[in-house]
Amino acid sequence: MDERRNFIESVVARIREWCEATGNAFAAAGYPGGPEEQALGEIARDCGLSEQDLVTMIAAGEHSADEMLLLMRELGLDPAKVAATDHAEFRQMQLTCTRCADKTRCRQVLLGDHPFDAVAGFCGNAPDLQDLLDRPGARTVGRSVRP
Repeated sequence: MDERRNFIESVVARIREWCEATGNAFAAAGYPGGPEEQALGEIARDCGLSEQDLVTMIAAGEHSADEMLLLMRELGLDPAKVAATDHAEFRQMQLTCTRCADKTRCRQVLLGDHPFDAVAGFCGNAPDLQDLLDRPGARTVGRSVRP
């Protein structure tokens, strides 16, 4: 969890720095509404998201995709490595998990012996996870429970 916390803190720090710099630029240029209104699209693009997706993820909270991270670790995938090497796919998987309506079911399944087998029927990220698992050298952490 420390790795995830450090990652989130670094992202938040970068966004804060970006907002401060952008806010100063907007104020100097005389734009009304401040950086919150003017920069949402730019922040979203910097994060690889649409404005609506950014708002969805923020509203859902920082733990909105924890199930995805747990499943990745159970499968032997390193979420930090995937985020670093395939940022767009990782971000899309986070968004898919954030929007998922089966979180309770997913959490129950994650307690079982073969979580991927059980979630594959309803998890929107199952095809992406399978694709990641099929890549050479993808499994690096956790217990490897071959789907």
